[in-house]
Amino acid sequence: MSLRYDFNASNLAARRFNPQLQHLGVIEFEIENLIGRSSREFLGLGISSFDLPQVRSVSKVTVHYLNGSVNYPGKPEAVGDLTVVFNDYIDGRQRAILLEWFKFVYDKRSGLGGLPSDIKVDAYAVLLSQDGGNRAVYRMKGLFPLSDPPLAPVNYQDTGTIKSVISCERTILSVSISTIAMSSSPLTSA
Repeated sequence: MSLRYDFNASNLAARRFNPQLQHLGVIEFEIENLIGRSSREFLGLGISSFDLPQVRSVSKVTVHYLNGSVNYPGKPEAVGDLTVVFNDYIDGRQRAILLEWFKFVYDKRSGLGGLPSDIKVDAYAVLLSQDGGNRAVYRMKGLFPLSDPPLAPVNYQDTGTIKSVISCERTILSVSISTIAMSSSPLTSA
């Protein structure tokens, strides 16, 4: 009886699992009720890259008791912001959609801001595997832009991009794409 000494963890994992690559993923904003029906598609097609917000953590509260101490979970810490880079297409409406969305957050002409229930939208980020199947689905709730989309600098060699920082209340990991109730989504209607 011969024993195999193949205990390299990365080698064993590479045989069974595919690593999550950094360039395989899509994000979709549920923004059509706020701005218009085609806005979801325009924003989704214009995405160049995005960073998922960090997961929520809780602080540690130390309570001193007699001659010792006990740790308890404290308040939840805020989730980080979502940074999305959009391609600035000439015929696309990405910049106009982002400007209109921020106008709901803060209107420069009137100086008024919108109500949170009116300006916040949800989004889904789907990380894909190499064969095109879904790897993980993140539902992000309570999204709104923190500023106007910046104007692109004049540059005759590079393509223009729009970097938008979007606030996120919470991120929920869904194990399967079938658990998401998105009947009209282009992500699930294939």
